[in-house]
Amino acid sequence: MNRAHPSDLRDAMEAAQSMVKAGVLFVPVPVLSADDAQRIGQMASDRLDQIAAKVAP
Repeated sequence: MNRAHPSDLRDAMEAAQSMVKAGVLFVPVPVLSADDAQRIGQMASDRLDQIAAKVAP
């Protein structure tokens, strides 16, 4: 396993903290590669869009 770059870890922590502050339950998922990170990030973004659509008037 390769260690994650510190800036990537900071970005992940900021995203997690933002979800906690917003009261959004999330599951941390380890990534296997840069492509995997991109795919999982897109899934998270899609889910946040779904949440936003449910609460929008």
